[in-house]
Amino acid sequence: DTAFWPGDDDVDWIGLDLFNYGTLAEGGGWLDFETLLRLQHDVFRRYGKPMIVAEVGSSDFGGDKLDWYRDMFRVFHGPSWPAVRAVVLFDNPSGATSTGLPVDWALSTLPGGMETIRRAFPRNTEKTP
Repeated sequence: DTAFWPGDDDVDWIGLDLFNYGTLAEGGGWLDFETLLRLQHDVFRRYGKPMIVAEVGSSDFGGDKLDWYRDMFRVFHGPSWPAVRAVVLFDNPSGATSTGLPVDWALSTLPGGMETIRRAFPRNTEKTP
């Protein structure tokens, strides 16, 4: 909503928080990463500012958490989201929903999680001047 927009001179980046609560969400279900991104991106793109996904995470309630992250990395390797310039994983194994239900947002402790991250960001072996 524009009621809280301080103006172009005061905003350099727009931060998005994207969490897939899965079936923990009241009346909700599993949402893939691109759907979550589109819901917020479409609201804020009118401001023409670069975006950072400042927090992103998925529960494992209602779907395959590792596949959700793999899909997220696949989405960012494509050309569809040029305004999104950075992503921060919310890698917290002891989170909670707004109603206090425990939720594990961690990717690094998930079997295959670190390998998923390594594959998404292969090391650059080229030497740069």
